[in-house]
Amino acid sequence: MSSVFGSGSGSSLWQWGAAIDDEEDYYNKDSSGSFNDPESQVYKGGKDCVVFAIDCSPPMFDDMGSISSEGDHISEQSYVLTAIKAVHSALRNKIICSDKDLVGIVLFSTENRKNETDPEHVYVLQDLDVPSAEQIQQLQELCSETSELLTICGTSDVYALNDALWVCGNLFSNVRSKVETKRILLFTNVDSPYSAQDDLRRQLETKTRDFADLNVELALMHMSGEGRRFNLDAFYRQIVSNSDDEPDSPVASGFESLLARVRYKAQRKRARMTIPWKITRDSSIGIKVYNLVGTSTKASYVWLDADNNEEIVSKTRYYCAETATPLLSTDLKYCFKYGGEKVVFTKSEVDYMSSFGDPGLLLLGFKPRSRELTDHNVKKCSFVYPDETIVSGSTRAFAALLDRCLKLDHVPICRLIARKNACPEFVALLPQEERVDDDGNQVIPPGFHVIVLPFADDIREIKKNSLPEPSEEQVRAMKKLITSMNFSAFSSERFENPTLQKHYAVIEALALNMDAEDDFNDHTS
Repeated sequence: MSSVFGSGSGSSLWQWGAAIDDEEDYYNKDSSGSFNDPESQVYKGGKDCVVFAIDCSPPMFDDMGSISSEGDHISEQSYVLTAIKAVHSALRNKIICSDKDLVGIVLFSTENRKNETDPEHVYVLQDLDVPSAEQIQQLQELCSETSELLTICGTSDVYALNDALWVCGNLFSNVRSKVETKRILLFTNVDSPYSAQDDLRRQLETKTRDFADLNVELALMHMSGEGRRFNLDAFYRQIVSNSDDEPDSPVASGFESLLARVRYKAQRKRARMTIPWKITRDSSIGIKVYNLVGTSTKASYVWLDADNNEEIVSKTRYYCAETATPLLSTDLKYCFKYGGEKVVFTKSEVDYMSSFGDPGLLLLGFKPRSRELTDHNVKKCSFVYPDETIVSGSTRAFAALLDRCLKLDHVPICRLIARKNACPEFVALLPQEERVDDDGNQVIPPGFHVIVLPFADDIREIKKNSLPEPSEEQVRAMKKLITSMNFSAFSSERFENPTLQKHYAVIEALALNMDAEDDFNDHTS
């Protein structure tokens, strides 16, 4: 597929500022079968593999001196314990959200090693495997005291990052199931482990280039404390793989900031779909569609055999109502009732009736933003962002189109076919400008919000009865009520779902053999 916009680099122009894991909504279905249908996703399949590589050299055992958001000194805690606590919290979150993904923990610059076949000064604390209750308990014990960690692995002045990355590569190679993404999250506070002339530095740079060729992302979780400032330009800027969505990550100066970065990188950002956006007959833009908001639900329960607690597998078979003989898929047909009669179709005929073209977004025209009705939204919004993998130069063309839509205050109107055999939909693309805070960190990403517009069949007329005119006394009373209950600072994003929190707190307590709390703190009450 060609583009008239020319070639462009594969890197994004902006920072993608939200970590969204669509694991939950990915499998939810909608009656229309488009955005919420799993077949509408261009999903490669496979597991997400994350290895946490933690530096255990002597500087990591110094006190970090965590600083609260108000600037107060709140604790004296070593860098390595802060990293382990962040990994512990991320693992607890991942065991709930993505329990099928693989997680491993590698310690380097250690005195001991776990296996004789491992390199010196590298300790594989946890092999690459699905998260388990035993792993959570092990990390919980290590979070208590630095001496516990020193007893297990010890510390060494030898900065064994090269060997640690070699071990991480072996862990990825030993995975037999299909893998979608491979990531290494590196925790350290040492900004310049090797000199510019050191052979180990050149070997490390070669290793990271090999990782890039193998689609292994190396993300740096660099930490800085009161007495130690991390200089990214000293060494690591040349070797870490800066992804398109995070060109320059801020240094973590405490547990809260480190935990936020770890959860951001540990979560998989999965696009709802990857489709072409046809601008004209001969030109297209590659785009990815994301969900910024999705309803979080409890994981579905599993039926077990009451005798041995083995998982029950359900299977469905079809039988003829008259002869009771089993039927194959080729024996089945479809029918619709019309006027009391059954109209029979084959599967190919049903597919033909529901086919309206190839998946993609087709630009129909532009409309002033002031004339677009905001209440005409029949589904939750999605978010469009450019993708260079389909069409080279998509980022540049997308940026130019977004800029003009913002300047002219116009909204693109398009036709969307989310997947093969999906019903076409009219959508309005609401442009959104990028916003950054005082420190230059992205607050709101640039792009288009996808608003699905209703057809004529979807509009419902509501009978509106005229309301009686209120008296002046009633108006004054309501005005006084509204003024006295000013709630302008309220934001629902500050509150967690109490049902989910209580549900998973009880499950975690039972799995880890802990006592469940009787008094649950419900902030919504």
